[in-house]
Amino acid sequence: MNDKHNPILPEGYEVPMAESNFFNKFPEGITCFRMLSPVTVGWRYWNLENRPVYSREKWEVQPSDAKIDEDNPWNPQHFWVFVAWVYESESIQVMQITQKKVMKAIKGYLENPKWGDTRKYDIAVTRTGTSMNDTDYSVAPEPPTPIPVEVSDAMKDISIKLDNVFTPEQHVLTSGPGIGTAAIEANTPPMTEEEQRQANGEPTDEEVVEQSTPNSEEINIEDIPF
Repeated sequence: MNDKHNPILPEGYEVPMAESNFFNKFPEGITCFRMLSPVTVGWRYWNLENRPVYSREKWEVQPSDAKIDEDNPWNPQHFWVFVAWVYESESIQVMQITQKKVMKAIKGYLENPKWGDTRKYDIAVTRTGTSMNDTDYSVAPEPPTPIPVEVSDAMKDISIKLDNVFTPEQHVLTSGPGIGTAAIEANTPPMTEEEQRQANGEPTDEEVVEQSTPNSEEINIEDIPF
């Protein structure tokens, strides 16, 4: 069950109802990861410079710099961001996900007393399909196991602040060995054409797991409950 003193998700959190279908960012096949931190939740939109803007709360009024048109109406995305060990890349990553089905599944396992704290077992996300019309994904937990030695080693001397994603003046910072090369900063560079198609919910030639560099509370190896 949720640890009341150190919840994985904010107290009383509920995954909001989907207002539209967002394009899946997981690659086709299985992506297996171990969550290493609580989840930071928020909302984002893309501005006129093709940069993401993040907020803890959903905007009540459409910002003047929001990038919208007839094919891309105002519709901010709800997101999760958390630190994880991704087995495919064998590295610590900050994963950012927007898929409601994945969120609800993880939340369900977290609240199930037979599974509980999602940092105590691996999670496998399987994606099938190659387009918006046929893409689907499933989420399955692996049997609980201690944190792998290589993950403990990689976490040493790493300091991460997930909350910096909400502060445009600050980068999402990481330090120490074992950090994956994929990183998202608060001042993410302008989107490429393919990234713009993803943001608009259009099919792309290739999709990658969206990952970023940490930004909430500092995360030390001693904080992980294993």
